[in-house]
Amino acid sequence: MQSGLAFAVAGIPVRVLPTFFLVSILLGLGYGDALLVGLWVTVVFASILIHELGHAAAYRWFGSDAAIVLHSFGGLTLGRSLSLGRDLVVSLAGPAASLLVGVPLLGLAASGTVTGQTGEAVLTMAIWVNVGWALINLLPILPLDGGQALVSLLSMITKRDATRLVNAVSVVVAGVAVYLAVQAGLLYAAVLAGLFLLINVHALSQRQPWRPARPARSARTDPGDRAPAGRHLADPRPVTSPAPVAPPVPVAPPAEPAGRGSGAETSPPSAAPVSRPPIVGRRSLDDEVASAIKAVVANEPELALIAIARVRAHGLTAEQTVRADELEAWAWMQRGDLPSAAPFIEAVPVGDPARALLEAGRAGLAGQGWEEARRLADPHGEGAALSARFLSTMLPADGQGEPAE
Repeated sequence: MQSGLAFAVAGIPVRVLPTFFLVSILLGLGYGDALLVGLWVTVVFASILIHELGHAAAYRWFGSDAAIVLHSFGGLTLGRSLSLGRDLVVSLAGPAASLLVGVPLLGLAASGTVTGQTGEAVLTMAIWVNVGWALINLLPILPLDGGQALVSLLSMITKRDATRLVNAVSVVVAGVAVYLAVQAGLLYAAVLAGLFLLINVHALSQRQPWRPARPARSARTDPGDRAPAGRHLADPRPVTSPAPVAPPVPVAPPAEPAGRGSGAETSPPSAAPVSRPPIVGRRSLDDEVASAIKAVVANEPELALIAIARVRAHGLTAEQTVRADELEAWAWMQRGDLPSAAPFIEAVPVGDPARALLEAGRAGLAGQGWEEARRLADPHGEGAALSARFLSTMLPADGQGEPAE
């Protein structure tokens, strides 16, 4: 399948899936003018990219590789897990980048130097996306940046994984947000807050905090020493008003890749100074495929997505593209993100042996039961049976995740 627009910014790979532009256009139709819709999409693209580059720059500053994917749910920045203090910085770097752009725009608006209906509309869009979204993302609700930052901060203070505590905080804050939105007649905001509420209620209903793709920690890693990798800003959404834009809808929090290396902290992949050249092209296709497979087998979807982005930078045959789609489908499913996995699952031909395994994994994550997945999974799968091995990494513990009788 087509992997969308791909480019690099300061050596940071960026991939933009077609659904990003499609959803942005659909959500901008409220402007009722083709020019304004086009300008809206441009502002959203540039603003979300700047936000994600803030996260990516922080990852690179701490020696971790980073990659950015813009998809239908907005933006996602992938990187290695870091110490809690560094993860806190990464969490705040995205909103900080947005505010560095948005605050000067507030001054520009106050000066009155921008005139004309189109100019004022674009300025209002840019202020809301860069300032409004940044402030919303700082709310203490998972999976927003504010929720991620609070997990890191409380984990440092309590010396324990504070995810479950922040889930509880998120339920309270999201519940208040639902009430206020309903009272104000803001239907979209109420639905958005309700989504956050359900995500965190579901997390609290699990025996342990729900992290769909979190692999087992290494024996040398204390539960409070690492934090989830990956930062994201969510979808743009205009409303019917003079400046029709509204809060984002963030994606679920990414999982935490396990540490590698022998350093005091988890070592980043190919750790190097921020100014190092792009990595794409430095390794062979076989090396990149091997890295992606290793990451999926280890249940490290963040690392897998980075490796797959590099795989797609090579010239691929039709069969190689199918295998890349297969790997990417597993990586997104390990993150619990079925909407992002769906197009890659569909790109694998129905007659391909991996398709049935992918469908079994999708059915399990969708709450339709894991019976077929348990039958097909093989933790020792090799070659064509690699997907059976990937499927085995997703199976819940015995007695968990099965539908009620």
